[in-house]
Amino acid sequence: MPVSFPDQENALKTYLDSHCDNQQQADLMGETLIGVTADDEVTGRVSKYHAHTGAGVLHRAFSVLLFNTVGELLIQKRSAEKITFPGYWANTCCSHPLYTEDELETTDSAGVKRAAIRKLAQEMGIAGELAEDDFTAMTRLHYRAESGVGWVEEEMDYILIARANVTLALNPNEVASVQWVSSGELSDLLKDKEVLIAPWFRVIAEQLLPGWWPHIEDQDALKRLADRRILRA
Repeated sequence: MPVSFPDQENALKTYLDSHCDNQQQADLMGETLIGVTADDEVTGRVSKYHAHTGAGVLHRAFSVLLFNTVGELLIQKRSAEKITFPGYWANTCCSHPLYTEDELETTDSAGVKRAAIRKLAQEMGIAGELAEDDFTAMTRLHYRAESGVGWVEEEMDYILIARANVTLALNPNEVASVQWVSSGELSDLLKDKEVLIAPWFRVIAEQLLPGWWPHIEDQDALKRLADRRILRA
């Protein structure tokens, strides 16, 4: 049954009206996400706003790790306009599947792969260059992290790997800058105390990526490394 909140429609409308100066981010807060249990069972619809405010609501998400053909990872610095973790460095693209038939589908993680293709176009300008089969679903990460006063991320994060040389056209409302990094360069970045690293990306980069990076040229090997269990951070 759907997740419900007291006066949620009025609260969302108030938020959207008060943030009309950044209409793009305000509109995104009205998106309908997929609420889930700790076992990734769908509980119903939840607005992006309510999923990320107060105590938060656990919801489905994805994190894309896009590598080029020389083995570098594309990372992004989140724009100052982002509601949560603005100005933090993160993986290539992080967002949410929507509560729609196409993006609810869990067979071979099809729904989150479709969501990833949609958001890579919207955030990074990567359009028509990646298909569902280009993504390997590696695992799911359940994490929780607070971002400033009143904002929280609690996500069932599907981690996807893809490999391609792509053309970028960044959306400045979403992405401040990007870098292609080697494994060594990322390791140095993670050690730099002055660099803000998104909490989910730090878990992925420090605990999971070292085992995956040597195999990014071999999609079959990545599929063998994929772990269908839910990891907890």
